[in-house]
Amino acid sequence: MFCGSCGRKIKEQAKFCPYCGQPVRTETEQNATPFYKKDFGRGKFDFKASSRSLWEDLFPSGNPSMNWYQFLIWGYLFFVAFFEFITGIRYLISVLRMFMNRFFYGGIITVYFIYILYSFGVAVSAIYVRQRLIHYRTDAPKAFLVWSGVFTVGNILIIVISAALNVYGMTKTQAETLLMWIVGGCLMVLLNYLYFKKRKFMFVH
Repeated sequence: MFCGSCGRKIKEQAKFCPYCGQPVRTETEQNATPFYKKDFGRGKFDFKASSRSLWEDLFPSGNPSMNWYQFLIWGYLFFVAFFEFITGIRYLISVLRMFMNRFFYGGIITVYFIYILYSFGVAVSAIYVRQRLIHYRTDAPKAFLVWSGVFTVGNILIIVISAALNVYGMTKTQAETLLMWIVGGCLMVLLNYLYFKKRKFMFVH
């Protein structure tokens, strides 16, 4: 058996770990409160040390890479929230200028209002999803995948609407951007699904 505190192998009948001195929990106690449901993800739990055998069963080659996860919560979602918030502000300023210049073409203003709501909605939802991921909530992976899908579809629709409002039709740049979102967005959702599927045991709070 292994010590639940330091992860070292100890005798079956040991009541205290000879290495770290911590009391050894019985098998019944260990099963009553799964270790990962109690502390993992709160910054004070050593997954590998606390359950060496389970860790080795799940990841024989060692720790699962968490670099992408760190990038998502500290880089990607932060950037998207900030960028969309700034975009929403820009559209809002444009609408205010239209009113100040007495430009009341309803179609354009309506589209801009949609852009404003979309941008602020994406920014707020990105922060919400990020908080779910940080606290390892059970629904965090699903929330992120849904958010990614909606974000991708939303950007595709914005490009299509912008092209429809353009008297010259869709430009080459818009077409390239549209293709990028269709391929890249779908690919990102798929890859993140596979990524979180292998790590779903962590999201238990």
